[in-house]
Amino acid sequence: MSLYPDKKLTFYINGKDAGSSTSSSINIRDGNNEDLIISGQGTQCGTSPCNKFKGQMDEIRIWDIARSVSDINQSMYRTLSGKEIGLKAYYHFDDLYGNKAKDFSTNGNDGDYYGTFKTSHHIISPESAVEFNGNTYIRAPHNHALNVESRFTISTWFNTDSDTKEQIFLEKGTWQGSWLYFLKPVNGKLRIALASKNWSPITLNGKTDIQKNKWYHFAASWDGTTRRIYLNGNLEASDTPNGTLGSNNYDMHIGGRQNYYLDGKLDELQIWNTARSQSDIQNTIYQSLTGSESGLVLYYNFNQIDDIFIKDISGTINDGDK
Repeated sequence: MSLYPDKKLTFYINGKDAGSSTSSSINIRDGNNEDLIISGQGTQCGTSPCNKFKGQMDEIRIWDIARSVSDINQSMYRTLSGKEIGLKAYYHFDDLYGNKAKDFSTNGNDGDYYGTFKTSHHIISPESAVEFNGNTYIRAPHNHALNVESRFTISTWFNTDSDTKEQIFLEKGTWQGSWLYFLKPVNGKLRIALASKNWSPITLNGKTDIQKNKWYHFAASWDGTTRRIYLNGNLEASDTPNGTLGSNNYDMHIGGRQNYYLDGKLDELQIWNTARSQSDIQNTIYQSLTGSESGLVLYYNFNQIDDIFIKDISGTINDGDK
């Protein structure tokens, strides 16, 4: 919702104009001493809030400027720094911080929780995730920048429709000398694995049984000595395999290959030529990137998909085709 200087009040839903009203009678009172109430009405109901909201909220932002539709769309799926000009209060609810609703703007408008609350994380833009139907994939033509044999980090959000099928997320090359990571059935359930035929042992499996139709964030890193797997920012497994990771001239396949196609969705797929730390991974799990980050060699946020091409937002231009 934005209130413009010409007293035009505009509501936006999912970044689109959902209605507006212009009236000379619209006025916002200055200088009141009332508390800010989130999820209910305040003093109009007497001594305690009424008409309380039941549901989920996230990324509450209050500005002292009327933001344009372009401004709203540009930051709709991004976590803010809290230092943006005009930002007066910002609650992203990533943690309950005891009994305080922490204000992440620079104004210190922390709130108090009344009642029992819990947090639940979500991906940045579920509407833009790409869906694979078990017989589809994306191909990114070979680019030397994707031969990240000395060190790398690969991460993505995923949601699978099957818990009985071995499915490849990403592969560059062939099984004989490639790198890939995938979902692997173990006793009828799925686990995550990072593998290369040049390593011994070949696979590194996670420990968590993956549930179908549920979103997870997966990251895998290799620093030349140690490989690590993270699930939702938490370290799942690590080891120090023997061997090296070679380069090749193969195209990269996203969503699988014959007999190993992905049934499900991917979002925010990133490949880095650096071994990112756990804190680096955690800091960007719920953030969209600009594409200009140092070490980022491929970035598909799947916000820009046409009938043929998948746009790479990084600076190396690894656009994929469907």
